[in-house]
Formats: sequence, structure tokens, C-alpha cells
Amino acid sequence: MLKDHVSIQSTVVWCDSMVSLQWIKASPHKWTTFIANRVSQIHERLAPDCFRYVPSASNPSDIASRGALPMQFLSDRSWLSGPDWLIGPPEKWPKVPPLLKSEEVMAEAQIVSLPLNSEITPIESWLENYSSFTWLKRHTAFLLRYFKYLRDPHADSLLTGGLSTDELKLAVIRLVRFMQRPAFALVGPEPENLNITKRWKLVQKLLHSFWDRWRKDYLGGLQTRSKWTKEFNNLKVDDLVIMKEPNLSPSQWKMARITKVLPGEDGIVRVAEVKTAQGTFTRSVRKLCPLPLA
Repeated sequence: MLKDHVSIQSTVVWCDSMVSLQWIKASPHKWTTFIANRVSQIHERLAPDCFRYVPSASNPSDIASRGALPMQFLSDRSWLSGPDWLIGPPEKWPKVPPLLKSEEVMAEAQIVSLPLNSEITPIESWLENYSSFTWLKRHTAFLLRYFKYLRDPHADSLLTGGLSTDELKLAVIRLVRFMQRPAFALVGPEPENLNITKRWKLVQKLLHSFWDRWRKDYLGGLQTRSKWTKEFNNLKVDDLVIMKEPNLSPSQWKMARITKVLPGEDGIVRVAEVKTAQGTFTRSVRKLCPLPLA
């Protein structure tokens, strides 16, 4: 609509995110599916060369996110006309900083700095007063007992009396936890190339393959399918069978016990009643797999 009324010679899109700029200026196939789809949509509308870098301090759109009042927008020159360097030649515009490393862009790394204090804490200086771990353990147990009493003065814990085994064990656990805290404070980076969906699909494929082989090779062998010229033993009462359920996976097929057989006029059993934990059912012998019993 704007092009119908204004002659636009060139388009410049400003962005203060170096990661986003590197995504847009590269080919979408380099990134993950989520990022690649959005970069492709951007490339359908604008060329990658249209995007330029603007420092966050010069970005007028940041004013709206700083909680400014409406009157401040009207008096802010950068909000109305942009930064001062915008009216100058493109050679005077901000230069693009050095590109980020590819692994930083892919991981969208967030660097978090933790304040570290190298000075000795009061607890460490308190530990130096003990030359015996036994005394340290007992004093720690008494302190924990006292802290418990301060939290609940009406508790049954007494401030006097001998220490119990549980109190001494708790004191050792607290001391070990304190001494190991610096060693386990830093968490390593997340594992790379970890695709949970791909791993889950592989496990499901192996699971289905196992049950398919079990159904065809083992369970199918329990049902003899010789020609009718040969006579085989019929199913009998108290035989254990597995009930085939076409709507369930083989791992969910139930085990049942035959409670009644229903032979035909020729004496061959083609239907039987079976009992499971859920009740009694009537099933065709074609849906019953007899289990071999020693």
C-alpha cells in the first residue's frame, strides 16, 4: 500500500542482534528447522543485504520498552527521526562488528557471570580451630540441635544430654556437603548433538521390531497350521494361552486359562471360554496361542 503512494528506491532493515543478523545473512539450511523456517520467510520478502546493524544505544525502538511516557516520545528526537548518523551517507553508518563463531550462533549461548569471593569465609576459619574431626563432628551436631530448638522451641529435642547416632550422622553429612560445595558448584555445558526425538524414534523402532519378531517367530510357532489330514490334540481345560488382540500391541496381550471348551459335531474344539484377571471371555481357538508347559 505504501509503494502505491511513495517511490521507494531502497529498503534498509535495522537490527541490534548480532545472532539474528548472522542467521539472516546465511543460508537457511545451516540452521535448525525452527530457525531455518523463519529465515526462509524473511528471505521471501527481503534480501539479506537489506539488513544492517544498529547499536542498542542508538536503537529508537528501545525507548518503548523503557517505560517512557507519551510526552517523552514527542520530545525524543531519536524516536521521531532516528539517530543523528542516519541522515549521513551509508559510509558513516555503524560498522558491523566481527561475526560470531558458528558454535556460538548455533547454541545461542548466554554467558552468565557469577561473583566469586576468594576470601576465607567465617565457617572456614571456624573449621581451622579444630585439630580433631571427632570434636568438630560433635560440636557441629550440638549446633544443629540448637538450631532445631530455635526453629521449634516446643519440640522434644533437648539442649542437654548425649548425642544420638542420627545426630552425628547428620553432622557428618552437613560437613561433607559444605566442603564439597566449591567442587560441584559449576555445571558443565549441555551435551551437544543430542536429539531427543530422534533417539525416542530409534528406541520405538527397536521395540516394535522386537514385538513383531516375537509375534511372528515365537507366538506363531505355538499355533500349528498343518493340513487337515493330520490330527492334533485339542485345547483342554486349564491350558494356559495368550489371547491375540488385534487392537493392542503384542506387549499388552493378556495371559488366560481355559475354563471350558466348546467342541463341534466332529469333536474338534474351535471355540473356548478363557478366564483372565478382567473376567471370562469366549474366543476362537485361532485367537489363542497355547503356552508350552514343562
